Amino acid sequence: MSKVAVKSYRADDIILNGGNNMSEVDYEKLGLKPEESIDEVKKRYDILMRRSIHDESVDIDTITAAYDRIVSKSTVDYFNADAELLNEKGFNKKKIMNFIFQRKIMIGIIVWAIIGLILLIYMLVDPQAGYNTPDIAPF
Repeated sequence: MSKVAVKSYRADDIILNGGNNMSEVDYEKLGLKPEESIDEVKKRYDILMRRSIHDESVDIDTITAAYDRIVSKSTVDYFNADAELLNEKGFNKKKIMNFIFQRKIMIGIIVWAIIGLILLIYMLVDPQAGYNTPDIAPF
């Protein structure tokens, strides 16, 4: 069994460098060069995960964190433009969740009122809705 050498980096070094070499650090944790394609990164991650089943020296958490950061940088975030626009307007996830939390009862009442209004209109348009009227009286 071969061992995977994982360099340890201090958080201070990464913060002082502005996080610029973080992707290089992540590639090194996977044992790859920064020029590798995303397919090579995925293959290497799969190999390391299979190796970790039998080899205790493979640090799964460190490798998975590095893999996640590499993949997230190479993945296109289609919603990022919307998030940036909302941040410019002063909205963020925390503010929106706080708004929903504070007004959840009012939102619930509005939703139920809309459902009730739709049912009322449906019953007014079709007054026989829900009633089965037999053709012949049962008595």
